[in-house]
Formats: sequence, structure tokens, C-alpha cells
Amino acid sequence: AGVHRWRADHAPPPSGVLWDNVGVSASDRAARLLCINGGVTLGLLFVSSPLALFSFVNDVARTLNPEMDSWDEWVRWATGHGYLAGFIFQFLPNLLVVLMIYVLIPLVMERATRAEKHLTRSGALRSLVSKEFWYFLVNLLLLLAFGKAALSATVQQVRQCQWKVEADACEQRFLSILGDSFVATSAMSICGFLVTCSTLGPAWELLAFFSWVGTTVKRRAAAAKARRRNAARNRGSGGDGGGGGR
Repeated sequence: AGVHRWRADHAPPPSGVLWDNVGVSASDRAARLLCINGGVTLGLLFVSSPLALFSFVNDVARTLNPEMDSWDEWVRWATGHGYLAGFIFQFLPNLLVVLMIYVLIPLVMERATRAEKHLTRSGALRSLVSKEFWYFLVNLLLLLAFGKAALSATVQQVRQCQWKVEADACEQRFLSILGDSFVATSAMSICGFLVTCSTLGPAWELLAFFSWVGTTVKRRAAAAKARRRNAARNRGSGGDGGGGGR
């Protein structure tokens, strides 16, 4: 007699089933998982490079005006603008990193998980936490290397450093403009914080304050709309009852 190995899984409650995704075939769901996860990985790795935007702006400026030395232009502009230069070179990059990590990346991951057409809410949340954890874990290891590589590539584009064997002096001048609180150090701290938070659970409200504020506003707006609809319905039913009595 053969031995049969049976496995029984508990069915999720009706509230835990995503009924709109029940009719999606297994092959379609697998193709969605492959394409969406691949696209999310490439996109998030691209935007996580801390100096990608700065290098792109530098390349555009050199293309528009090849005779312009962007290094001297930045130094001259930063020297003459004081607090505004500090805001643009130190505070603004950190603000962009915070907005990207707390607003853009959670939104992209949430929409990508929704497009995967999971059958249950628990499966969708498990996929969401997996994306978050592995993405930030990889960036925690690679972000510093990306920052150093982008900084070295930018230094090589500086015209005053191209003919020098040692570029340490140029890197020091470059870092003196950007300051110690530029994107690389700040992004490392933020990613470490998010990696720690991702082990606590899938609650996006703990990771994205702006998302929590938006969710609260939407919930209150929906409750107010439901109350207005019920009040209008009650007034309509009361008027019908009064007309029937006469």
C-alpha cells in the first residue's frame, strides 16, 4: 500500500481574499511577478544612486556650453550666495532623499505589489515586506560604493583635476562644497533605520509618515461622505413616508 502525504491549509477569511484577482491565471500571475519585480529592481537601483542627478545636471551643462568650467561656476556661485548655497548643497539633497525614501519608494512598492494580482491580502503584504527588506538591505551594502563611484566619476570631469596624478586635493575641495551631510551619509542612516523598521511588520504607517497622514485624511473624507449620503437618504425616506400618509 502506498503512503499518501496530504497537506491541509487553512482557508483565509472572506475579508482576506482579494476577490478582484480570483480570475487571474497562474501563468499570468507568474509573468506579472517576473516583469514587475524586474522593473522595480532596475528602477529603484537607478534612483538610489546618490549623485546620479547631480552628474546628469553637470553633463547637461557641459553639453550646452562646452567652454564652461562647471567647477569654477559652482565655486563662484556658492561663495557669493552664502545661506542659499548651504540650503541647495546640503539641506535640499537630504530633503530629496527623505521624500524619495519615505514617499516615492513606498508608493512605488505598494502600487507594484497591487499590480501583481495576489489572491490574498497576507500574500500581498508578504510580497510587499520582502521587496522592502531586500531592497533596503542591498542598498545598505551598495549605497556607499555607489556614492564613492559617482563622486570619483564627477571629480574626473572637473577640468582642474584631469591633469593631476593625485586627485585627493580635488576631492577635498569637492567635499568642502557638498559638506559632510550630503546624500551618501544621510541615505546610509535612513536605509539602516528602514531596514530595522521593516523587521517589525508590514505597517507602512510606521515607515512613511506622509503616507499615514494621507491615509488618515482619506479615511475621514470617506466617513464624512458616507454620513452625508446617509443623511440625504434618511431625508428622502422621511419625505416619501410623509407623502404616503396624506
